[in-house]
Amino acid sequence: MTMTATKADPYRFFVYRAGECHIWGACPTYERAVTLAAEALARNPGPEYLISEDWDAFFEAASARFMTGPAKIDRDRWDDMLNIMPLMRWKMRPDGVEVFMICEATYGDVYTQFGRVGDLYAEKPVRLNMIETHLTRAEIEAVNV
Repeated sequence: MTMTATKADPYRFFVYRAGECHIWGACPTYERAVTLAAEALARNPGPEYLISEDWDAFFEAASARFMTGPAKIDRDRWDDMLNIMPLMRWKMRPDGVEVFMICEATYGDVYTQFGRVGDLYAEKPVRLNMIETHLTRAEIEAVNV
């Protein structure tokens, strides 16, 4: 499903800062969006402000900010995450990796997945329904070297 703005949308242009996950403002015209971006940049120097009509591209870019690689964790963190919130997709995969996610999203469809192989533990932000982003046995073993 695309969420691209249409000409009928009263606020079809939106302004956001590169690498951030929230919208700074929505505008009815491109010219107003340019003015808003310039004003925001003057008040908050740093990364550029972007103007878009493509909501899907915005959310994809915002989600990408959270998609870091796997990280080593210890047994205590594993146990804490098992007990902190309701779990989802807890299973033992055929490759011998036990994985689960907590039910709260980090952003959009980005969730933190926890995995273990024996006494090796790792966590990684993943896209919920994009299996290719999920933790692999090789990733868990690599961060635990």
